[in-house]
Amino acid sequence: MSLQDRSQRAQELRREGKRIIGYFCCYVPLEFLTALDFVPYRIWANMQEPISEANLHFIPTACHYARSCFNNALKGYYDFFDGVVGAKTCDTFDRMFQVWKYVLKPEYSHVVHTPNANHPSSYTFFRSELKTFKKSLERAAGREISDKDLREAIRLHNNNRRLVRQLYEFRKESPPRISGSELAHTVILAMSLPVQESTRMLEEKMGELENRPRPEPVKPRILLWGTPVDDISLIQLIEECGADVVMDDICVGSRHYWPDVAETDDPLDGLVERYMDKLVCPFKFWDVTTTHRQDVEKRYSYLKQYAKEFGADGAIMQVVTYCAIHALDVPDVRDYFHEMGLPVLTLEHDYNVATFSSLRTRVQAFIETLD
Repeated sequence: MSLQDRSQRAQELRREGKRIIGYFCCYVPLEFLTALDFVPYRIWANMQEPISEANLHFIPTACHYARSCFNNALKGYYDFFDGVVGAKTCDTFDRMFQVWKYVLKPEYSHVVHTPNANHPSSYTFFRSELKTFKKSLERAAGREISDKDLREAIRLHNNNRRLVRQLYEFRKESPPRISGSELAHTVILAMSLPVQESTRMLEEKMGELENRPRPEPVKPRILLWGTPVDDISLIQLIEECGADVVMDDICVGSRHYWPDVAETDDPLDGLVERYMDKLVCPFKFWDVTTTHRQDVEKRYSYLKQYAKEFGADGAIMQVVTYCAIHALDVPDVRDYFHEMGLPVLTLEHDYNVATFSSLRTRVQAFIETLD
């Protein structure tokens, strides 16, 4: 299935009677949607088309990725949605969601307000937010979510996440058996299918990879960090320049799939823990009671583990223009990579392939230094 076909599949499901809910961000608890038999569909931007209609609603200095998502909506690419759900993680996406509701007037909409700090009161607040989200969906579905249904949804999504992590294991090989662009293609598709269908697709991919010979030759290995990339063009560019993207730290990738939900007596406990404590994102901060260096280590130590496990030779940090929350983290993350001994390239881009020619030159030069 191509990335373009994912919307066709969603429309087929809608004709079969399924209700499609578009969602932004990995902080939206998809388990609630699955428990009510809604189909979660990851809302995507578009690297292939310039932003046109959305510029009538947003200033030019608003995040290019958010504007591109809304541009797709204004062009009718999401007319098959029965509703939209977002998570409040940055000001631009929050504003975009409000404009989406005002202009497009979806049948159903909801924003999950996610605390960006881990104060004790944050957990109480977030638990209340999840209850509010649950009730909102129940009203839209016309039925309640039982604890049994929610536990089953948690199990299904945990199994789906496990399979994605197993696919990433093939990236540890030297050379990897699956390219970074092929893995990204698979993961992006998986975000726009019913979880059961997504799991079947992942199982088929696993079976194929187990019998696939390794390619040649060995190439420099890249850890990719930064803003959402739901188009494989940027990863393909890096690979065409002579490197393997072996690991990522992006929300349309490992951030979405790495942590599971603990199977607790009250399923809400496990969901609060995952979405408050286990997900990593530059928008999330912890109370700083130590030195800056200790805070950096606490926030980014997982990157050191990624680099070690996946044998990274260098890191590429990519940030969409005007993405404030990622741009603010660039100095600390770049210095942290340097402390690991990893060479780093930082790229800023407009989330449009038309601007990639200058990026290609810089990526080629960087990869040559890793040979």
